Amino acid sequence: MDKIGFGNQPYLVYIHYDAGHPHIHIVATNIKKDGKRISLHNIGRNQSTKARREIEQMYNLVKAEDQKKKTGHEIKVVSAQRVHYGKLETKKSITNVLDHVPVDWRYSSMAELNTVLKLYNVVADRGKEEGLFIKKRTGISVYWMKGNKVGVPVKASSIYSKPTLDKLEKGSQKMKN
Repeated sequence: MDKIGFGNQPYLVYIHYDAGHPHIHIVATNIKKDGKRISLHNIGRNQSTKARREIEQMYNLVKAEDQKKKTGHEIKVVSAQRVHYGKLETKKSITNVLDHVPVDWRYSSMAELNTVLKLYNVVADRGKEEGLFIKKRTGISVYWMKGNKVGVPVKASSIYSKPTLDKLEKGSQKMKN
C-alpha cells in the first residue's frame, strides 16, 4: 500500500475465488484523515503496475503480463461443458463454449444461438441498439449466466477465435441458405 501512496490509509484485503483461481481484492478509502483526497488519476498505470511487478519479483509470483499473453488455447477441449462461474477461468471456459457451439449446433438467429449458449450458462449480449459496438458491427459481450448475467462480461473480440457479432451472424446466414 505504501508503494501506491496508501500506506497510512485503512484497508481491507480479502481472498476471492470467482475467476477460477484464487486472487485478492483490496478495498481502501482515498480520503485522508485531514479530509484531503489521494488522487487516483492514472494510479493503475503509474503506481499499481510498478508495485505489482516489484511484488511479483520479490515473492517469485506468476507475472500478470505473462498471463495476458496466453491465448487460452493451450489445451483444446474436445467438447464444451456447462460453465459454472467461479469454478474455472472465465475467459477460457467461455472460449471453449464459443468454439464448440457454432460448429456443432445449427442456428439461424442470435436469439437461437443464445438459446443454445444458455444450455452452457453463457449468453452473447449485443448491448444497446444505439451503442458504439452495434454501430461498428463488432460488439457482443459474453456473460456467465445463473438465471441472470453474472460477473464482468468478456468482449468477444478479446477471445482467441474472435466470435464477434459479424462472425456469428455470418454463421447464422450460412445456416439459413
